[in-house]
Amino acid sequence: MSQFARPADEIDWEQSRTSQAIRHLDFSLSTKWDRSFNSFANAQNDEIKRYMQAASSKSEHFFRKALEDFVADGRIIIQSRHSAEAPNESLSAGPQKQKATQEPIQHAQIEQLTLKLQKAEEELKAVKSQLEEAEIRTDQLRKLIIPAGTEPILDSKIQQLFIEIRTLTQKVASKLYTKPPRYWETLVDESRVFFKGIQEYSIDLQQDAIQGELFDCLRQWFFSDTITFHGLGDKYEKLQTLIGQAEEALGEAIEVKHPGGLHGEEMREWRSATLKCINLLRDSSNDSAFYVAGIESFFKPAETDDSKAQQRGRNNLQTLCERSLELEALMRRTEDTFEVFSVKDDTPLLDCEDIAEKWRGYSGKDASGVEITVCCLFGGLRKISKEYPTKPVVLEKAQVATQFVRRAE
Repeated sequence: MSQFARPADEIDWEQSRTSQAIRHLDFSLSTKWDRSFNSFANAQNDEIKRYMQAASSKSEHFFRKALEDFVADGRIIIQSRHSAEAPNESLSAGPQKQKATQEPIQHAQIEQLTLKLQKAEEELKAVKSQLEEAEIRTDQLRKLIIPAGTEPILDSKIQQLFIEIRTLTQKVASKLYTKPPRYWETLVDESRVFFKGIQEYSIDLQQDAIQGELFDCLRQWFFSDTITFHGLGDKYEKLQTLIGQAEEALGEAIEVKHPGGLHGEEMREWRSATLKCINLLRDSSNDSAFYVAGIESFFKPAETDDSKAQQRGRNNLQTLCERSLELEALMRRTEDTFEVFSVKDDTPLLDCEDIAEKWRGYSGKDASGVEITVCCLFGGLRKISKEYPTKPVVLEKAQVATQFVRRAE
């Protein structure tokens, strides 16, 4: 179904590392702007002080020069403090002339300083505006990675949503896709191959096969652990191809370096980092409608002709895709890894009873032999703890249909 589907993949958002990155980004931005603001403010204060000191020095120099000129011209007579005479007339004339000369200069200096202060205030406003923009951007990034006000995601919340999706899948398959499929009418190649392959099945087994295929669609699009299924659409088709090639090359390189060893953790970390970048490029504004259209197109040959059942089924399908997107988002933001897994057909039930449960049997009561799986109706859910990555915990077992077969000795 890859030609019309835009798959999605499970993204393991490591919340602790992300929180640390956010705190580091917040601290770096705050430190940067604090330093810039303090540097700017200090520079402006120094400049204002220099102007004030220069104005004071100029005034003092002016007074001294004027006084010296007046003394030299005889307009002011310097007397001893013990002298009884006081040249009141000469002293009264000097300061008036000095004041008249000084006022225009001081006025010009004050205007110049006022302009400097106004310019400094404008630059300060610009710096504050840039700081506010940086804070807004930081907050946006924080909300993008870890939505504000959210509490730690509990396993039970993911498990409950998973169960709801499983129930909705059963409803869609059993209510909407109930007509004997006419595979020759579909225009989708993968659909034609699938329905042609189940045409000889009994009605019940056909129904189970449809439900199993619907689960496979959901797992591939929303919960796959392979990055090549996480589509970017036609806009980034080349990038999608390169990412797929890079994943294959990385897996081969790790295998060469550690032959036969476990390297799941390395691949998960690489996928997590890569998918975070991919997710920023995806336009998720209409994702649910896209997936609904893809599913409707694929399963059209089996869609019921009952108009009321069609409407109810399509509503359930819409809700199913919305809940799947919601679960995908929750699984991204958890510190631990959650996997939606399947069980292969023809697997002995005894070999997988720790991860699968029998949901329906296709053998009689007296049947004997080896009980094997014939269809995985809906997969299971397991958690891989960050502290104990080699000990996954099965939260929900896969639901399978089985039958007994005789194996040659």
